[in-house]
Amino acid sequence: MSAVYSPEVLRSKPVCIGRGSFAQIWAIPGTVVAFKEAQRGEEGGDIAREFKMCGEVYDHCDQSFFSVPRAIALSVPSGLTEDAAFKFAPAPAKGPVRTHRWPTVRPEQFFAFGNATYAMDLVLPLPEHAATRLREAYFPPGAAAASGPNLCRLYFGKEYGTRRSQFANTHNFPLDVARYEALMKAYPDFEVTPEDVAKGMGETLGRIHLRAGYDARDIEFVLGGDGGGGFSFWVIDFNQMREWQWASDVQSLADVQPLVDSFFVNDPYYPRPRPSDALYAAFKSGYRSAFYASVVPLADRFLEAIESEQAARDARANSVAD
Repeated sequence: MSAVYSPEVLRSKPVCIGRGSFAQIWAIPGTVVAFKEAQRGEEGGDIAREFKMCGEVYDHCDQSFFSVPRAIALSVPSGLTEDAAFKFAPAPAKGPVRTHRWPTVRPEQFFAFGNATYAMDLVLPLPEHAATRLREAYFPPGAAAASGPNLCRLYFGKEYGTRRSQFANTHNFPLDVARYEALMKAYPDFEVTPEDVAKGMGETLGRIHLRAGYDARDIEFVLGGDGGGGFSFWVIDFNQMREWQWASDVQSLADVQPLVDSFFVNDPYYPRPRPSDALYAAFKSGYRSAFYASVVPLADRFLEAIESEQAARDARANSVAD
């Protein structure tokens, strides 16, 4: 589930544009803001925690290849938790700023939501010409005239091929490397290679691990639009992340096992960590670049650990095949 604009946002009241077991996403016409509301009142603390994590990831990924939705404001209605409040996120730190505008919200915009809610940047949809290409190429014949997809999940650790899908997700369509390359052939001026994307994933993951201090569990890497005819890359959904602190004396691969578990439990965004794979080499380079020179050995421990786990998985798969 993600904060993605939908063409349905044409009315005067909030429109639900995404829903999951934990929360739902709303958009208000005429704004570039999304609102993430807890499904249940008792989850107000979880919304507040994600609001905090989203802001921290933004602060530590301000120069990353993948943009991060900025957490703008949090509203916890009175009576739902002991910490009823409305508060704005801190202003962006001085230094490099993003190319997209810094939106604002008003407290009264939260009146429509009965549970704890936070506001953030809205991830804009794919340009319609790109969405049309994807529908015509991959949607089942009966669904080719449908709307969407609004965005694409960048599944660079899985292979779908370029054949037509039996089923189509109009909100979160999966793009593997082959589909990504096929789409980008139509846009030769958009010079972002799969290696660039993989390197960006690695850099973002490294920054979240080292600088933000989280395991990056269940985050999503997606392709959206820029509000015009171009594309934008985003990392979203931080509600399942867990705090992580590097120990200065990391010696064994077991010391980074929580990060390894989070890496493999996630959807297949990352290239599979096989040292001979060129896409993984780009990911690895990006991950190491997020670490200060003095602590690059910590990055290498994690990379060695995921490579070891992938080798074990491959060996098990080969033994079953034999």
